[in-house]
Amino acid sequence: MKPIRVLIADGSANARRTISRVLARDPEIDVVSSCSNGQTVLLNTTETTPDVIVLEVELPELNGLQTLTELRKRDRNVPVVMFSRQTSRGSNATVESLMHGANAYVTKPVHDSELERCVAVELAAKIKQLVSDSVPTALPHQQPGTGGSANKLQSVHLTAPAEVVAIAASTGGPVALGKLLSALRSSFSVPIVIVQHMPQGFTQALAQSLTRQTGLKVREVEANSPIAASQVWLAKGGQHLVLQRHGIDTLVTAQIGHPENDCCPSADTLFRSVAEVYGTRTLAVVLTGMGCDGLAGCRAVRAAGGAVIAQDEATSIAWGMPGQVATAGLANLVLPLDQIAGEIMLRTSDRATARYLERGSS
Repeated sequence: MKPIRVLIADGSANARRTISRVLARDPEIDVVSSCSNGQTVLLNTTETTPDVIVLEVELPELNGLQTLTELRKRDRNVPVVMFSRQTSRGSNATVESLMHGANAYVTKPVHDSELERCVAVELAAKIKQLVSDSVPTALPHQQPGTGGSANKLQSVHLTAPAEVVAIAASTGGPVALGKLLSALRSSFSVPIVIVQHMPQGFTQALAQSLTRQTGLKVREVEANSPIAASQVWLAKGGQHLVLQRHGIDTLVTAQIGHPENDCCPSADTLFRSVAEVYGTRTLAVVLTGMGCDGLAGCRAVRAAGGAVIAQDEATSIAWGMPGQVATAGLANLVLPLDQIAGEIMLRTSDRATARYLERGSS
């Protein structure tokens, strides 16, 4: 197996030398570039085509977040790990990094004496994990007539409107969720439940950020609550989000359980519970993300008579999760991100359907 090609960006010459030297000791890693500022990162990424970029928040010319934003415009797929003293659990810099497309973070030690150990153990392990996660799992054989492109896989057929929207996202998900939820009308009243793969300690900040961005009431699930108590429910990092019937009510619950597909919260766990409670009135949406989480859950949704929408490859940061669903023939539609909100409104209420169709014919 070829060594992992790593680009390092850090404003400190001492830190760059230490990180490069320690990583170079690892036979599985090849440091192909060491950059002192954000502009050099953008130039060298094109020239050296790294497998992973290690990015400091504090960079001259372009800071780490600005550099990350530009990187994602140019290369949606290269994994980025933030390595900074500012990227600690729950910090604003870490949340912003993850929301702007970083795949992971490692906190740089405050004391230089601890830097070598952190690079050799924590950073090297994270680099290897990101490369392992980014290798696409073999997609299932495509079913005849289903297709895997951004075209409609099945004609739009509206039966009973969906009474819940279940969304799954991973890499690139925070940005995609912000855009999708912002595109829904303020009058949108159908409950939305979301699994976004994020570490513990970050989902509350994501819920607050999405509330500010979208104007919708987004809440992190912490205890059993009636689903109608919020417009949007977000799974808490480290806990599964599950829907349950309780008499005539539907409860949103947080459950501590084993990871599924190495994910907790897991989209499969959420989708199965939604399909069991809502059956034919389920609408599942799979957004950008690596891996295959959501594939088994979408099978359960379709078996229950519900519908599935997958984000297309062109607008996804990573087309692992939606690509698995689309290629397996489970998606009713494969759509660009900017068309998904309209389709959600079309499929969730008769009144919204009438407004959407009226707009489309004008």
